[in-house]
Amino acid sequence: MERPSRVVPCNAVIATIVALFALPLMAVGVAGVAMSSTGSAWLIFAVAIAVPALVLGPAIAWRTGLSVGVALAAAGVGIVLAAATDTYLRGAVETGQPTPTVLIALSTGAWMVLYGPWVWVLLLFPTGRFESTIDRVTAWAVVVVGVAFDLLVAVAPEPYSPPFAQVAHPWGVVPWAGVAAVILLPLFLVCLLASVVSTFVRARRATGLTLRRLRWLVMAATIVPLALLLCWASYLLWGGMEAVMVGIAAFCVAIPVAIGAALLTADADVDFWIVRVVTWCVLLLAVLGVVAAAAALATRVPDRGAVAIAAVTSAAAVLAVMLLRRPLERVVAAVLFPRTERTVDALRTLLADVHRGAAPPERVVAVLRSGLEDPELTVDYAAEDERRGVSPAGLRGVPTPVTVGGARVATILRADLAVPQRIADAAAPLLELARQRAQLARALREVEESRRRLMTAETDERRRLERDLHDGAQQRLVSLGMSLRLAQRRDARGELDVTQALDDAIAAVAASVADLRAVAHGLRPSRLDDGLAAALADLSSASAVPVDVRLDTQEIPDIVATTAYYVASEGIANAVKHAHAASVTVSVVRAGEVVRVRVIDDGAGGANARAGGGLAGLADRVRAVGGALRVDSAVGAGTALEAELPCAS
Repeated sequence: MERPSRVVPCNAVIATIVALFALPLMAVGVAGVAMSSTGSAWLIFAVAIAVPALVLGPAIAWRTGLSVGVALAAAGVGIVLAAATDTYLRGAVETGQPTPTVLIALSTGAWMVLYGPWVWVLLLFPTGRFESTIDRVTAWAVVVVGVAFDLLVAVAPEPYSPPFAQVAHPWGVVPWAGVAAVILLPLFLVCLLASVVSTFVRARRATGLTLRRLRWLVMAATIVPLALLLCWASYLLWGGMEAVMVGIAAFCVAIPVAIGAALLTADADVDFWIVRVVTWCVLLLAVLGVVAAAAALATRVPDRGAVAIAAVTSAAAVLAVMLLRRPLERVVAAVLFPRTERTVDALRTLLADVHRGAAPPERVVAVLRSGLEDPELTVDYAAEDERRGVSPAGLRGVPTPVTVGGARVATILRADLAVPQRIADAAAPLLELARQRAQLARALREVEESRRRLMTAETDERRRLERDLHDGAQQRLVSLGMSLRLAQRRDARGELDVTQALDDAIAAVAASVADLRAVAHGLRPSRLDDGLAAALADLSSASAVPVDVRLDTQEIPDIVATTAYYVASEGIANAVKHAHAASVTVSVVRAGEVVRVRVIDDGAGGANARAGGGLAGLADRVRAVGGALRVDSAVGAGTALEAELPCAS
């Protein structure tokens, strides 16, 4: 698409020279104002609307090397040329300065220079070359028609327009020249409209970068026929040039700005505004036609009838705009962006099928890929951090956010172009349903995995208890029973030291009780009977590193206190065994119906809840009571273990 680098200096230099040519023209205009101040407003207005083209033309040529920069600069110079020469000639004639009649003759039809260069701008953008033979013929036809019209008006038998009505025709007159000049006007109009139509056609056929750039110019190009409509209305209905100036200013500013926006922000979605602008242009054309017909009819009826016609026409025009705007927008959208409309219709059909239970909402991705003809299109469903405004990591492609009720629910990723907003809006309910189903499926998987882990942990715990009871208290009690049986036999023979036997039995019972307490402590710390504060105090006193316990909570349910105890126990154990921390801080705070337990150490960090690890089991224990566990453990920055436990009042 871009020109080779060797072409860049040529077009850039030409565009700069053309733009700088506006400076001496401005000086000529200022000289005309100095002779007679009647043209000062027209000159200031022309220079103001020419500035965007004069500035952006060379800038675009230097940046891209495209000839469209030259055409844009020429369009700006054309505006200044028309205003400067008209201002100078008027001032010279009004003050009696000698003025070449040839310049006056040529300036009479030079108004076409205000429109002609823009045809080249539209046809050359964005590639810098004509895309078809029709475009090339249209561009040169504007030049030929403009020159021919200027020459024909110069030799037409009619007097020149004021204040040049008394100026003699320097080349004489040709009787048929006026008629021929009028015949050329429709041809000039056709060339202007052809350049606009060509822009629309190329935008419909384009893809990728070319499409992104042309979308902006399409919106601005629709102002050109609107300017012509305003020109007709100005002459036919109001008899002045105010509306002409408004139309000229509109496209002289809009087209350069659109080209600049196309080069800098081509990813923005402007389809909506293109449809709106085209719709209002059509409505305005219809309203002007109705008003013109009503004005023609009003001249043939009495005054009261003219007032009635005006009132009825105004009311009918307002009603027609209100009733036809939305249907016309749909028609325009279907004509200009058929792919978008087909995709929207397919999404609406899918939504109806989903409501009937005939299709899953996950098919929305396939519909988007098919409708937008992008097999690599993907959808990234929003996470919690995205809802807080954090951009998701790892996105590939041009992202288009999809929102429902102001909250982002998904991001559509397309290879080289943003998704039109109408498609994103139509896909929003389907993507929200698909996201909710995906979240539900993920939650069910997590619950199933947690259930399996809990069952495994329960089985392991049962086996540990069996082993501890078998190897500890059970063995001691069996041994005690055997000792008592032996004591019974020795007592029958009179060989028993009763005192010693009872001491041994008491010691064995005490040891068995200690073993049973140790087993019971593994199920639920007995120190919790005295409260969470006492249990945490025991943990801190038994720790190999200093533990700062901060307890700021009221009485909490036993199951919450037990879970909080295990969170603190696991955090302290990890800090000592794995993080080699020098200090640990444990805080338990109740805020409303939530108890927050935080265990912070200054160790090596790098902890993670890997499958089968202590933190994974702790997370399952926390989730079992409806809580959530978070681990923040950057390498070298210590570990922060935080659990939020529901604690209803």
